[in-house]
Amino acid sequence: MPSDKESELDACRVLAFHLGEHDPHDPRQFDKREVILRNLCWRLSKLDQVDKLEAMASSWYNSIPIDLRQKFPKLNVSREEIEKAIEKSKKKRDVGIITVMDSELDAVLLALGKEKGSLEKEDSWSGPFRYWECVATQEDGVRLSVVVTLVGSPTNVPCAICVEHLLTVYSVDLLVLVGIAAGPPQKVRLGDVIFADSVYDYEHVRLEVRKIWRHLPFSYHKGSGRPKYVPNALMNELTSDRELYTQHFSRSRILHDQCVQRTKLERLPTLPGNYKPEFHHGTIASGEKLIADGSLGKMYERIDQQIRAGEQEGSGFSQAAVHNKVKWCIFRGISDYGDPTKDHPEKEKWQFEAALNAASAAVTFLQTVWKPAHTE
Repeated sequence: MPSDKESELDACRVLAFHLGEHDPHDPRQFDKREVILRNLCWRLSKLDQVDKLEAMASSWYNSIPIDLRQKFPKLNVSREEIEKAIEKSKKKRDVGIITVMDSELDAVLLALGKEKGSLEKEDSWSGPFRYWECVATQEDGVRLSVVVTLVGSPTNVPCAICVEHLLTVYSVDLLVLVGIAAGPPQKVRLGDVIFADSVYDYEHVRLEVRKIWRHLPFSYHKGSGRPKYVPNALMNELTSDRELYTQHFSRSRILHDQCVQRTKLERLPTLPGNYKPEFHHGTIASGEKLIADGSLGKMYERIDQQIRAGEQEGSGFSQAAVHNKVKWCIFRGISDYGDPTKDHPEKEKWQFEAALNAASAAVTFLQTVWKPAHTE
């Protein structure tokens, strides 16, 4: 029998092998087979989808009489065959876009040309998630198939679950997270758009004990510890040509203005006459806490002066994408400075404006910069 150190999948493989050694027609072996089957079922329940299918296929094959196994060897399905079958069953799309709030979803659908009111008209349901099918047409006429979904609740874990679910239903070449964020007032203004060149998980640190002289003998200090950075491999595709980079954002403003004409103006703030949002790239800080105490500016000064935004989903999103070996990028519109004034009614109007800016910039990126796998 397998040792405690063996993985659950290895244990299932061993049990499946032993299952084949016991004749199902021999009443003297019924008890042994039942023990093996009970152990196997308990371990199978703890496996993920592909591992479970592999172990179940192997168990079934080993449970049939040996003469039938020899006569029908092709019934023994390999892991590679299972993975190929699962991948083939997925719907193929070029891009998957993740949004978290209804306003972000609405902004993305507007930027992709969906008709007004499409927020309530999803194209499909799968489990707890709704999906909208869209198209982004590139400059050379190539039509990108885009699927958009909504997480529905903030923080990293729900976002990572949403990414994993999307990737069980769809096969995509690129994942994009679009939405709003707070920004350090030293570097950004309301309405600016941030493209993440990396994500910093600001809560992935350790608490250190530090001695404070002339005061309390010890205090807990949040040290730099082991910060988790997730780099974006697409960074060079956007910033290799600085002039072209600026032109892309100018185009996104045109798309933004088209979206404004199709939405309710009372959702937008009163924009100052000199309003001209800028496009930045830099680090996006991500954690479970909603920053509303002004600490994002201090994080910028003390931890990483490349920080341009702070939010609650980027770490889970990027790590889920990397885990599944899918390219990713994040566009965030700055809706506040992460200070106590963020909940003021007039400030809240910046949320939809910032979401529109981020969505317009993301769609422009797809139309002008992104090269899908089938055209490379």
